[in-house]
Amino acid sequence: MFSPADLIVAPATPPGPGMRSIVRIAGAGLEALLVRLVDLESPGLAAAGLVKGRLAFGLACEWGAVEVDILYWPGPNGPVGGPLAELQLPASELLAAAVVTAACGFGSRLAQGGEFTLRAFLNGRLDLTQAEAVQALVSAKTEAAADSALSALRG
Repeated sequence: MFSPADLIVAPATPPGPGMRSIVRIAGAGLEALLVRLVDLESPGLAAAGLVKGRLAFGLACEWGAVEVDILYWPGPNGPVGGPLAELQLPASELLAAAVVTAACGFGSRLAQGGEFTLRAFLNGRLDLTQAEAVQALVSAKTEAAADSALSALRG
């Protein structure tokens, strides 16, 4: 059964070339999951904000430790109204997929489409008009449609 407190994970960048790959993780047990995924540098997860570390879940790669930046919101003041982290990795679909697989192996589940936005709505971080605007922006096929969705999102 679906619960808005479930620990969920999903890639947050589209496939293809880019500067970074982002994996988003949210839900109860997030901090424990991050500790298993990432060797954290001081100050660790003590406060919200930017955290640096190296992937720690046994990723076998020829080039050694994979550096990762984490944007971390431990509590209800973040974008989805609950614990949220965005792992920013070197751009690699394979690396992002490995992180998602490892997170699932440590107790999270793959997020359903729109589930992060749904959490933001359920936790009062977005109103219904804004949540619908996110969906419209994601599915926009023209510049005019994207502009209209962005206007609605801004209120």
